[in-house]
Amino acid sequence: SDKSAGPPSATVTAVAFDATGRAWVGTDKGLGSVDDPGGKWTHFTRKDGLGDVRITALAVRDKEIWIGTKNGLSVYRPK
Repeated sequence: SDKSAGPPSATVTAVAFDATGRAWVGTDKGLGSVDDPGGKWTHFTRKDGLGDVRITALAVRDKEIWIGTKNGLSVYRPK
């Protein structure tokens, strides 16, 4: 993952919020997360284990982020 000032792409395809209030944003170029309004974004791509960077759906279940992509399903477990 890397840090940036905004989401991975302006094309947002899915949004979800976890129990801590962190926003998870799926785009056509990867997954991004930000945990406060003025904070830095963290980007996730294939190198972080995503099946594809083209995100189609997001869901939060317990402490897992379920990520639907054009190439299947990925699950991320934030620390």
